[in-house]
Amino acid sequence: MSLAIIMPGRNGEGLAERLKALDGGLDIQIWPDIERPEAVEFALCWQPPQGVLGDFPALKVVQSLGAGVDGLTEAIPLGVTLCRTVSPSLKTDMRDYVLLAILAEQRQWDAMAADQAQGHWQPRHYRRGGVVGIMGLGELGQAVAAGLAGLGFQLKGWSRTLKRLPAMETFHGPEQLEDFLADLDYLICLLPLTDQTRGLMDSGFFAKLGKPCYLIQAGRGPQLVEADLRSALDQGLLRGACLDVFDVEPLPPSSPLWQHPRVRITPHCASVTSGKELAKAVYHNYLAMCQGLALDQVVDPEQGY
Repeated sequence: MSLAIIMPGRNGEGLAERLKALDGGLDIQIWPDIERPEAVEFALCWQPPQGVLGDFPALKVVQSLGAGVDGLTEAIPLGVTLCRTVSPSLKTDMRDYVLLAILAEQRQWDAMAADQAQGHWQPRHYRRGGVVGIMGLGELGQAVAAGLAGLGFQLKGWSRTLKRLPAMETFHGPEQLEDFLADLDYLICLLPLTDQTRGLMDSGFFAKLGKPCYLIQAGRGPQLVEADLRSALDQGLLRGACLDVFDVEPLPPSSPLWQHPRVRITPHCASVTSGKELAKAVYHNYLAMCQGLALDQVVDPEQGY
């Protein structure tokens, strides 16, 4: 019985060492140096090469390195269980990233940084509170909502199906999207990438906004039509945007988003599972598989999350 690590461009050896520290008897193989594919029953993956999972005839479980599983759902062989990784730090880091983005926009931090570069003393007015809409009410969305709840914000949430959460007005489904968007000051996207959310934020979506708001996109890049975002900014439908994920990553140097005066760009770093927590989550599910117990964070392949 073997555990395979398949994460091109990342430090598979470092993760293997952390797993070995938990259990020195683990049989770990790191792609592309898989010498015994027939022994692999558990695979930890991040952007695996196309078709590689089909090389393991005894494969039972695939676990994503992160909370997202886009790029994996169609690659999973029939009968294999797919899991994702949602660690405590993933939730607190996302909460902090969203709060930082909101407060930086409220306090006009970018404008004051530009003033400093010019040696210009200019006190600026700033916003307080406001209506914050969160798209995606899974574990990350709920963690962000809990973090904002006591800070003077009015909270609204939107999800695929109905969810009732404390201190939040909730909406669900396409038929309630326009009502959700009606009065937002801040719009946060934490949705998973599915067929329904791909391209969701397009020109028609932005036209539904009741007033200019500030977008924080930390879901998945293909959910946002970048050309339509630029148009929405230029038309005044959005005040600005903080973007952590993109349709193409790394974001090409030629992208006009780099130079847009009302766009803040971060390199897909809003929330990252620590190596220690990742190893614990993987080892927990590996043991559960070996013992025939329930796995954590199992993904519904039809829903994509």
